[in-house]
Amino acid sequence: MTLRRVGLIARHTLPDALAAMTEAATWLDSRGCTPVLERDSADAAGLGGRWTTVAREAIGHDVDLVIAFGGDGTLLNAASAVAHSPDDTPILGVNLGH
Repeated sequence: MTLRRVGLIARHTLPDALAAMTEAATWLDSRGCTPVLERDSADAAGLGGRWTTVAREAIGHDVDLVIAFGGDGTLLNAASAVAHSPDDTPILGVNLGH
């Protein structure tokens, strides 16, 4: 499976999560994969305008994978957004919470 677009969401109040999301976006972009950042996460990380951003509700739309950086709440938040979208997008959680 080739990943062409990956949705990224992070816990807005956790600097390590925002840094990991930024690093992942940079890594994906350097390999020809388009990162699609959840808008509030991108704003919290100071990345507005660098990559495509979408509302939380749209994070699972038109992407091949969603990666959630944070804790259980961030993963559940991403899962809820994907569950309420018409797409059946897989989610990968990166636990950086307490």
